[in-house]
Amino acid sequence: MFASKEQLYTTVSSGGCEGFAVSQPIEAKIQGLQPIILPLGGLVHSFVGGTCKHYGATTPWSPNKLAACNGVTGTSNIYLTPFRENLLHQLLFAYAKEWNAGLYINDASLPFGGAFDTNGDWAYKSHSNHRLGLDVDIALKENISPISTAPTNISGKTLKRKLDSIILSDPLLKGKWVASLHKNHIHLKPNFKTGNWTGK
Repeated sequence: MFASKEQLYTTVSSGGCEGFAVSQPIEAKIQGLQPIILPLGGLVHSFVGGTCKHYGATTPWSPNKLAACNGVTGTSNIYLTPFRENLLHQLLFAYAKEWNAGLYINDASLPFGGAFDTNGDWAYKSHSNHRLGLDVDIALKENISPISTAPTNISGKTLKRKLDSIILSDPLLKGKWVASLHKNHIHLKPNFKTGNWTGK
């Protein structure tokens, strides 16, 4: 549910004797997640950020989230497995080449996985699909001032149509992503249909 650091506390009683032991810290996290690398030097696509409250900790769970993220936003939410990061890189490259346009990349996963604390109360609610480093949210860039990080539903539908055309036509991407429209952005997730899931 959450990336965390835990310890086991044990008390044993036998024949009037009592023993007490504490384990070494145990880190509960997704191994091997890596930050998303933007193609083309990052000149076309860009990241959009959020708040410390939204991200939670950049180290395994700490209740003091403001201290944990040190006021830094925009980088602790862009982690994927190496396999998924490579597929996203290919998709972003293909999108820029096909449409001569960029995309906003927002929430993927936290550095150690686990649920996002979107409400500031560690309630397990939204962004539950972003726990494992497999999913990422993207949105259409709009060349208006100020830059919009919340495109309209119309532009979201347009983006989904464009992404679907690339995913279906690129042999490296076909069957690997599912693009679903979530209000003002696109949620890219693995295609878990029979025959498409590789276990990565």
